[in-house]
Amino acid sequence: MISDRENLGMMISTVSFDAIKEGDSRMRYPTLTEAEIEEHLQRVPMWTRDGNMLVRTFQFKDFIQALQFVNQAAETAESINHHPDIDIRYNKVTFRLTTHDSGGLTIHDFELAAASDDFADTILG
Repeated sequence: MISDRENLGMMISTVSFDAIKEGDSRMRYPTLTEAEIEEHLQRVPMWTRDGNMLVRTFQFKDFIQALQFVNQAAETAESINHHPDIDIRYNKVTFRLTTHDSGGLTIHDFELAAASDDFADTILG
């Protein structure tokens, strides 16, 4: 059975994902409609919407665990050239996601949100 997170990841086309990985800054991704945003929010229920951003605060055992999470998420963000705003406060990490080039939320924000959830689940056990 395919989870909602896995299904969300399959929604992006291979061509556009490869372009992101190669750092093609000219690639613009369409912003999602309100209906699409609401649909995708159901697949990442721990995230909230704040205007044109997705926001989630993760809580870890301690500062070291929080940094492990940030480092793992940062590697993925860098590899796809899609970078969250990150705020670290001891054992709490807040991510804010938006696609600045597109001026709003795109599928890539939801993909990174789902991947971040997976990283947190792995670290928290």
